[in-house]
Amino acid sequence: MFKLLIVSSLLMSGFATAKDIVALKITSDESSKITTFTLKVDENNIIQKIIKKSVLKGKTKIQEINPELPAEGIVLEERKGRKVIVLKGHNVTAQYGGLIEIDYLYNGITGSRSKLELDLEPTSNSWQFTINNKPVKHLYVVTNKKMFRTVGVKRIKVLE
Repeated sequence: MFKLLIVSSLLMSGFATAKDIVALKITSDESSKITTFTLKVDENNIIQKIIKKSVLKGKTKIQEINPELPAEGIVLEERKGRKVIVLKGHNVTAQYGGLIEIDYLYNGITGSRSKLELDLEPTSNSWQFTINNKPVKHLYVVTNKKMFRTVGVKRIKVLE
């Protein structure tokens, strides 16, 4: 009985110190969709997983992402078989973070692409995305329109 109590205490202490950090929100001028990235960290502030949650018209989609993002990327937005927005990691680790690249289709007619680079960095008791050492909490996607049709992403603005 005493051993069971000790094991239970140890398990509960791990749960008490683990936390979720809402690290980034992405919105756009095209729709009311809100996408958030939440980092699930353990008691040592090491990322266990990244949760991508997208909400559009009351419907929610949740995707679990490995914190050590692959260099080839994870598709965040796809249209008509084209990768519109891709999240890529460059030497990203669950303990130290790293460079995150948001690769996006600038013009679907020409196939040209652009990118925005962010750093994912641990702080003393949390995590944050930064650009040029300035914290980033909210990105806003501005669509690229030609002849009243969306052909890609014109730019990604930092709102916070």
